[in-house]
Amino acid sequence: MSSNTSSSLKRMQGSASYVDDEIMSSLPAPPPSKRAKQSRPGPTDAQASHRIQDAARSSQADEWSTPYDFEDTISHSSFLGYIQVYHTELTVPFKKYLLKALSLDIRKGNPDNIKLSIKAINKWFASYPRAGSASEYDSFIRLQKEWKALLAEIQKPLPPSSFSRSSKWVHQQNGAAFINCLRPPECSGLPLNLLHPLFAEFLARIEGPPPDGSDPKFILAEQVATELCQEMPRHFDTEDGRLSEFVRIVTRLFKGTGSFSRQFPVGSGRADLVLQCTPVGPVLVGEGKNEPGGSCGDPYMQVAASYDAWAREVDEKLQIDSGCPCFVLCVDGPNILFGGGLRDNEVSVVEPLSDWCVMMPQVQLKRERVLARHLYALSCCLSDQSKFLKPLPSRTACCPRIYGAFIGLDSRESVPLQFIKPFKNPWHGRRGVFDLLFRASVKEKIGDDLPAKESSVLVKVPIGSTYGLEPHVLAASAGFAPRLLGTASVPGAPVIYVMELLSESEEWFHLVWYELPKHITERQKGHLRDRGTALTSFLSRNQLVHGDLRGCNVMCRLGDNDVDLRVLDWDWAGKQGAARYPVALNMEAGYQGRPGGLIEASHDEHMLRKTLDDLFVR
Repeated sequence: MSSNTSSSLKRMQGSASYVDDEIMSSLPAPPPSKRAKQSRPGPTDAQASHRIQDAARSSQADEWSTPYDFEDTISHSSFLGYIQVYHTELTVPFKKYLLKALSLDIRKGNPDNIKLSIKAINKWFASYPRAGSASEYDSFIRLQKEWKALLAEIQKPLPPSSFSRSSKWVHQQNGAAFINCLRPPECSGLPLNLLHPLFAEFLARIEGPPPDGSDPKFILAEQVATELCQEMPRHFDTEDGRLSEFVRIVTRLFKGTGSFSRQFPVGSGRADLVLQCTPVGPVLVGEGKNEPGGSCGDPYMQVAASYDAWAREVDEKLQIDSGCPCFVLCVDGPNILFGGGLRDNEVSVVEPLSDWCVMMPQVQLKRERVLARHLYALSCCLSDQSKFLKPLPSRTACCPRIYGAFIGLDSRESVPLQFIKPFKNPWHGRRGVFDLLFRASVKEKIGDDLPAKESSVLVKVPIGSTYGLEPHVLAASAGFAPRLLGTASVPGAPVIYVMELLSESEEWFHLVWYELPKHITERQKGHLRDRGTALTSFLSRNQLVHGDLRGCNVMCRLGDNDVDLRVLDWDWAGKQGAARYPVALNMEAGYQGRPGGLIEASHDEHMLRKTLDDLFVR
């Protein structure tokens, strides 16, 4: 900082003015702005300085408002730059103005900078203000309280009608009141069919064999679907008119389940459509828009906020025991989307359970049949009210809740399973839930006269639709994979695989350089290479391929005269000439194959050799 600037700032101590011309003219150019790439020309540094000065002087009466558009005045990153560079020397009055402008930018600026902004301002508040007077310190305390109040405001949930607009929800989704509704993709929880059997049942009904054509409930669902495909494509003057007609048609399908309510109060707003049949609250919440592509926002985001507003007010114990399951419905003109919502770890998880169904007639009745299956599945799930209040088999946060036991691979007996916590993958930049790996405990019998021994296990939920079960079992029998204990399945949900947990406490480590023990000897390195050669020979001899022998998928344990080696993640494994890479293959990871291509034995040999070379070259 220049001496002129420093002396000017010192002269401002205790001053009532917000900004001094000499200070503004002496400040260096701010950091480059992300908005510089926009075609609209922005103000020069001098123009920005004068505009800030004028805005500050004109807004002393109203601390958090200004007649100026700060997107045109100075960039978000410029304010961050001023606070970070001068956070120990700028006076409280000048920082007070910067804080005000930055707070406005948080409300309507680039949401990617929200967390960075909060961090920068909190950093300044954490440092003691260099002020010589009591009034200056009092001003600092008042400013700190105002900032905390503003922070609480931008972190609280929006009304559902506001949350339907991307310019609004994008801020909430970056704050503490986010909803795991897959927008943006980072805001995502566990799949709903892992969290509650009702949603697994719904998926099983729409994805499994078609219902019996003689089932009276399915016949009624077909009649309702046919009428919806005749009426919903018509023009309606208002949203209320469309939804009233929708309710009139579907009411007979849910007769005896509950009654539909319009404009039902949820939190600070009202839901367009609610079906309530339990003492606790609704079992279905719906939002609708008269026509798609209008200016009224996204009905899916609005119904996510409506569910969240209701679920937040439910008793905390019930949130933990049952998860507050609820189906959600989006009507967007002649289109309809079926979804669900549940509370997990004090966060609402909302997810579509279907593709959009088009409510338009089709000569061969294909659209009517698709819609009928969805309506039939929904009516079956809503028919038993007790399912919505029943405690779940597992209540551990951020873990599957529908599996209470698994079937032993050898004994074929049911073994109780208790989830402990998600298993955090250290190589995954995002939350561990994306890996679908979990730590759990089981009680294994060790003898007829001895009590069961409790041990920790690893539970894997395959991300794709397949898992190399046979290759895994065969490799485990040869000592090249963790012992597979058993599996568990629930209709409408993926099969889970319970296996031996290779823990650090037992001296297991991944085959990566930063986990490699420092005491490893050249002899042990040789044993490790020999064990790798034995692995590739085993795969070749059994005509198997793995596809992903990176260091993060291989675990080792050193012995005096030998090395134990276990391979994880058998998702892509299979027979040579049949097993394929996934279509979404990350080519930056160094795979020799191509997306969707066959996995070859030479690919496994190359990947393992490269892993070992990278390990020992360092």
